[in-house]
Amino acid sequence: MKKLLIFCLVAVMMAATGYAEVNTMTAGVVMTTHKAAVAKSEKDKGYLYFKRPGKFCLSVNGGKSAMIMNGNTYTMVRGKHKSVAKGETAAYFKTLQTVLNTVITGGHIGSLESLPGVTVSGSTITIVPTGKKKQMFSSFVVALSGKQLQSLKMNGKGKNYTLYTFSSREYNKAVSDAVFVK
Repeated sequence: MKKLLIFCLVAVMMAATGYAEVNTMTAGVVMTTHKAAVAKSEKDKGYLYFKRPGKFCLSVNGGKSAMIMNGNTYTMVRGKHKSVAKGETAAYFKTLQTVLNTVITGGHIGSLESLPGVTVSGSTITIVPTGKKKQMFSSFVVALSGKQLQSLKMNGKGKNYTLYTFSSREYNKAVSDAVFVK
């Protein structure tokens, strides 16, 4: 009986702290690419990989499309084209990285509003670039379901966007550092 009581107390304490002990996360991803000039959106499947402190990878279509955040290096891969963010663009991705890290590890979402260009409204976190330089994305929109990461929408020019929808999350499983290098 005493062991059961201790187990219940520990479970309640863990639930109260959220995901504070999350060191890794993997999830299935469906990437929807919408281009306003094309009638039908494209869909591809892939995986999300997260590893503390600050490693994040969205790999879709067998790695042909990827967004990798590894420390202070931010890389986008689309087919044979690879670009590394620098300057103001890197700062924009650093903000996204901080938001995703906070959401995945169960941090305090309200504290994110102190970041440049971030607004929190209910279960939606929006990041808008604050610099003068034109960015490849007009905004990032992170949607939550409860405290879990539900989706990431990267708005482009006009009505174009890429939407990543997450499912089948697994926490604290082994994640190789190799997925964060392209």
